[in-house]
Amino acid sequence: MLAGVLIGAIILIGYVTVGRYIPRLISKISASRGQNDSQTDATETEPAELATQEEDAAQPAQEEAVPAKKPVRRSGEPVDLSLGVYRSMGSLRQAQRKAESLGLVTEYSKKEEEQSVWSVGTGASGAREDADRKASGIRSLGIPASVSGGASGRYGISCGSFPSEEAAQKRAIALKASGYGGHVSQSKRKQVTYSLRVKNIPADKADEIIGKLKEMGLRVREL
Repeated sequence: MLAGVLIGAIILIGYVTVGRYIPRLISKISASRGQNDSQTDATETEPAELATQEEDAAQPAQEEAVPAKKPVRRSGEPVDLSLGVYRSMGSLRQAQRKAESLGLVTEYSKKEEEQSVWSVGTGASGAREDADRKASGIRSLGIPASVSGGASGRYGISCGSFPSEEAAQKRAIALKASGYGGHVSQSKRKQVTYSLRVKNIPADKADEIIGKLKEMGLRVREL
């Protein structure tokens, strides 16, 4: 009888112990699976993230300007050079003297073309003193200003001419912001340019001559 009671008590204790252990065991198994899943996710994600970073690094932040291709020289052939384009005969002559000081024979060509010019001015004044005072105030802002006119008793102020309307409008806006009226007018002008060249430079001396011309401040380009 006593032995039966003891056996029953042992069995009851075993059930209680197993009942407490099984939930813990299940919890540990679930946590272990969760960790494995998270590690698997991280393993699957990392290569994609690294690949994206590598692709971003491979893309330049800004496109680099492609340099002009240098003409291919043929062995032994003489070299022709352009020494720049000039807007006045005076500046052309200066460049010629520099090149000819090296014993080079220069030649130039003249080109005429009509170009649009946008001029900026302010409202006319009836008295020269008023126009001079206004021009002085504009110059104090760092803007060039010159008084013109007077034949009709009215004086205007010119504040520069520009090759583009956008640049002229910026100047007019600056004048208006400072309390001076600014307006833009378009006109046509004949632009004359002079292109300077030297030809038939011996191939074995070309690089040396090009270097000396550049040291003199000339814009040298092989043709």
